[in-house]
Amino acid sequence: MMRETAMPAHLNSNQDPELGRFFKALSDDTRREILALLERRERNVSEIVRRFNLTQPTISRHLQVLREARLVRCERRGQHMVYSLDPEILANAASAFFGRFSHCRGLGFGGIGGGKLSSPQELASVKRGRPHHRFRLER
Repeated sequence: MMRETAMPAHLNSNQDPELGRFFKALSDDTRREILALLERRERNVSEIVRRFNLTQPTISRHLQVLREARLVRCERRGQHMVYSLDPEILANAASAFFGRFSHCRGLGFGGIGGGKLSSPQELASVKRGRPHHRFRLER
């Protein structure tokens, strides 16, 4: 009989709600498409809705999930809500998670101890949306 082991705390989304929100946001095809759309340029909700065969309330819910994960920014401009990708948060979150795996570090994900994020304090600063002074995005 195979014995299950507990998931390491640093990979457990129950221990890290930010991690859970990040992966929830990325778990849906429509939300990933919205991120790709916003990578090109900022857009208002109407522009986003026109790109999909979905209602405005459905798109707004997807945008809310992306906002909660802090992957997109939202700004009111007159009557329009304008959304843009937050590439730094996206890169930081991906690096912080995947950098925990030694196999990913050679692929540009530094992670804790991997060169980009070297301490729990740096990881915490990324989660708060304020990258630690040593953090640099690799291009």
